[in-house]
Amino acid sequence: MVGRITSTTIELGLGGLLKEDIRRRPSGLTGLHRRVVFALVHAPLARGPNGEWRPAYSRFVGTAGAFVVSSEWAGRPITTNRMAQSFGWSLTDYFQDALFTEFEPDMKRFGARLLKKCRWNQTRMSRTTSPDIPVSRTSKP
Repeated sequence: MVGRITSTTIELGLGGLLKEDIRRRPSGLTGLHRRVVFALVHAPLARGPNGEWRPAYSRFVGTAGAFVVSSEWAGRPITTNRMAQSFGWSLTDYFQDALFTEFEPDMKRFGARLLKKCRWNQTRMSRTTSPDIPVSRTSKP
């Protein structure tokens, strides 16, 4: 929790100073391959003040700051190995977030269609089951 708060605060503050736009948006491209490539290529990037893509420096500094603060908070030593491991896991989060952002609209549409189909089937099933049908009861001798 401490790491997430620290990372987000540093990203926001430094991003404002560097005029980086680190928000993620769907690409608007078509085709699975093109969309996956776009998401993976642009995961560690941010838009600069002129709209050009460049490394997301505020995100990288936020990741490093979060590591340092959370290590101090937990009383763990700050070592090169632990720093590399933490940064590696954060990179996987960058890619995961980028892919989720790219395909989130599709997942929402799929979920809405699935929910609609489930509700339709539930309505259809409740209409075919008649409450007037007697239930046979067997009694034990």
